Amino acid sequence: MISQNQYKCFRKDRDRSGGGVCIIVKSDIAVVPVTLPEKFRDLEIVAIDIIGCNIKCRIISVYQPPCSDTTAITAMMDIVECLRVMSAVTYPSTIVGGFNLPHIDWNDLSAPSDRIYSPFIEFVNETGMSQFVTAPTRGEHVLDLVLANDAYVVSNCWVESPFGFNSSISKASDHNTVCINLHCGVSSCPMDEQLTYRDFNNF
Repeated sequence: MISQNQYKCFRKDRDRSGGGVCIIVKSDIAVVPVTLPEKFRDLEIVAIDIIGCNIKCRIISVYQPPCSDTTAITAMMDIVECLRVMSAVTYPSTIVGGFNLPHIDWNDLSAPSDRIYSPFIEFVNETGMSQFVTAPTRGEHVLDLVLANDAYVVSNCWVESPFGFNSSISKASDHNTVCINLHCGVSSCPMDEQLTYRDFNNF
């Protein structure tokens, strides 16, 4: 799918068949993988630090399956705890991914008061995260999010057609593509590095 000479791929595969998350980076951008604590190894989370720029920054990619049973409650508690740990660094953190939380109103940050939504909203509030996706990413819902604890790192967030939409050889994702510009300085990588988050779960 990608050239190993031109790109580096950091991935966390799902234990069962299909799915998982990954971050694909151009080879000329200096990055290092971030090791998750062992207790979170079953979560679909992968992270890197961009280190070759004037502003060091962390990128965290997450996927939370769409369900509402006790497994989902436990998973959300673990995801929130993991994100707290992973974003507790002295440089900006940007979190991207499919959280499948359709009932959040991002205009006033309101959501159902239950054991899935409440921990996530508390995390966003307590860590000072800003959420940048405003257009629906699946149907009428904003399921795929871009969160950052430094509002100046992310700009120009927009939504495009699903990955594989125009492909004749692969099935298109059922989520739209989310793109952002990430501002990370002007050293060995561009000042405005464009990142694309795509949902790979239905390939």
